[in-house]
Amino acid sequence: MLSLKGSQTPIDFVMYIGDENENEEVFQYLNSLNQGKHNSNVDHEAIMYTCAIGMKMTQANYFISTPESVSTILEQLSQKASVVRT
Repeated sequence: MLSLKGSQTPIDFVMYIGDENENEEVFQYLNSLNQGKHNSNVDHEAIMYTCAIGMKMTQANYFISTPESVSTILEQLSQKASVVRT
């Protein structure tokens, strides 16, 4: 699941956002990687965020209040990433 096609560089940042029960398995898997379970495609110091949209019982570590907030967060991340690259 976690690999960059054609890349030898391990993944160092993951943000997974979901709002359905089907996302719970992914939240659980990513959380296990964050707690030391090994995956050769992921840097052992990778930053991982699992986010559920709306407050509810979930395996996600963070909550995002509304679907519209997701756009805002991604836009802000994109702006920060372009500053870091230059």
